[in-house]
Amino acid sequence: MPALADLFSALSVNLLLLGLYAGLPALCHLLCCGRRPNGETIWLASGGLIAFQALFGTLPTRVFPAVTPAWNALLLLPFALLASRIASRIASRIAAREPCQKNAADPWLIPLLLLAFTVRILSPLRHMALGQSDAYSHLQFLRDMVTTGQLRHSFYPPGHARVSAPALWISTLDLYTFARYAGAAYGIGLVFGVYHLTRRICSQTAARFATLFAAAFPAFAPLLRTGVGLYANQLGLLLIPFLLWTLTLLTRDSAPRKLYAFLVLFAAALMISVPMMLLDLLPLLALLLLPRVRLRILIPATLLLLAAGLFLLSRIPLEPLQQTANIFTRQEQSHPHFAGILLQLLKDYLHWKTPPVSALQRIGIGGAALLSAAAALRRPKRLAAIRPLLMFTALSGLQTATGLLQFSSYQRAGWFFLIGLCLLGGILADEIIQRAPRLRWTAVPLTLLCLLSLRFPPHPAPHLSPGEEYLIRTLVTLRGEYQTCETQPAIHLWVRAFTRFDGAQGDPVPALLEDRTCIQIRRILPDTPLPTPGGGRHVFLIDSGETAHTADPVFNRERDKLLQINERILAQVQELGRHPQVRVTSRDLSPNLTLWEAEFSKPDY
Repeated sequence: MPALADLFSALSVNLLLLGLYAGLPALCHLLCCGRRPNGETIWLASGGLIAFQALFGTLPTRVFPAVTPAWNALLLLPFALLASRIASRIASRIAAREPCQKNAADPWLIPLLLLAFTVRILSPLRHMALGQSDAYSHLQFLRDMVTTGQLRHSFYPPGHARVSAPALWISTLDLYTFARYAGAAYGIGLVFGVYHLTRRICSQTAARFATLFAAAFPAFAPLLRTGVGLYANQLGLLLIPFLLWTLTLLTRDSAPRKLYAFLVLFAAALMISVPMMLLDLLPLLALLLLPRVRLRILIPATLLLLAAGLFLLSRIPLEPLQQTANIFTRQEQSHPHFAGILLQLLKDYLHWKTPPVSALQRIGIGGAALLSAAAALRRPKRLAAIRPLLMFTALSGLQTATGLLQFSSYQRAGWFFLIGLCLLGGILADEIIQRAPRLRWTAVPLTLLCLLSLRFPPHPAPHLSPGEEYLIRTLVTLRGEYQTCETQPAIHLWVRAFTRFDGAQGDPVPALLEDRTCIQIRRILPDTPLPTPGGGRHVFLIDSGETAHTADPVFNRERDKLLQINERILAQVQELGRHPQVRVTSRDLSPNLTLWEAEFSKPDY
């Protein structure tokens, strides 16, 4: 049964990822320390292993180019040993400094994690499209990492591909199958982090509520949707609780100074995976850490970092740097000097922008933040404990509502804001229950409300094509049929371009089929003429209709231009049908996708 096969594939992918990054550190801790680790120690060791893998996961291939990428998977073992030792020492020191903080096993944690997994895996089980446009880019990047150990674009951050690749290096999983289901594992990691962060700064009750919100609360659907598909933002969101956990402890006087090394490790992993997310967090890092650094160290360190950053930017060739700046700012400008490009980026970063939320949603953002912070204001000790969390939520709320301190094309702090609301919502629920114990039964209707996400699981709307779901189904079928040219004769696949990025990045057709040499992809761009078909079998995929609009008007206009290519392809198919040597047939795969086939009775005409 296909449904059972899909379920088995989904479980295999996620169990493999969780086994590598949670089970392996736990096993290493058990063997090295001789005792079973608690949940927080496993979580910290898992974060350390993920960060190490993101930073150094392809070290053998880079040092010894003749070494195959599969040998990089052996790095997981020493990294896991090191991460488990460091996490054990940090956890024991924190426990010694805070003896009142208990970390016993919570029987509700496993059901909450299962709920988070189920909510995020239902959509991939029902739909074959990867859900996010970025997911097709990262499918290509993951193939690069698996086959060569490096990405096709040398400037693209490789951290996410390095973290995902070991599961494919040591298994026989199909690349598309992995990309389809692996996002749920990253979602579980985020929920697991929300639990331990909230438990550390507040209580077990607050942690349960915060975890419930992050796992399945319907109002946080944009955050739940990040568990669908596979793309780098998932790893960035997974690292956010680690950074907040470290910042929370560093603002206390009893915190061990060695935690700064942990903060640098997590920040470096975020930079090598999703640097734009680290850029969004820089104001928070500055507000929390700069007052704790001595002035005689702060000034030269700031000047040194600024000079190093400007030097690295100046080393990038002017043309690709200008293209990157235009993408970031959604502008078509040309500056003859490096200083002009830098000023263009700075103006956009500090400029008030039209946010991707309505005025009513902005009012809701402010109200939710104030309501969530109200519980902390009544307790000075608790306020001191969650000050970094309040600042994180306030900063991300400001970025979401105004677009300040972000680039025009990367307004993604709304995810940060939802994570902050999950954490503050759990703390608020704990405060209410402490003041009115009878209200603890409100957890029952709240849980029932979260179970609605099982009935309506999050699924991103198709943006690339009106017939995206059936397009991917067709491509997966072709991918299975044409594994080698010995089993099937070669075909020519004619299809419009779905993106205009260099190297067909993010285009679902090359993403799924570029490793099938017996499928010749004829990808048609708006400014390229159609070649004349020769002999053999030709398959034309033509989509039509309206698709969901995004908050980016530039993307919408570009997508509409790409859709017009289908008129040229259809005209050529109709022209072929007039020739007696060509047999043309068609069938509707869906209301928005039609497949045409043209087969030549002679090699040429």
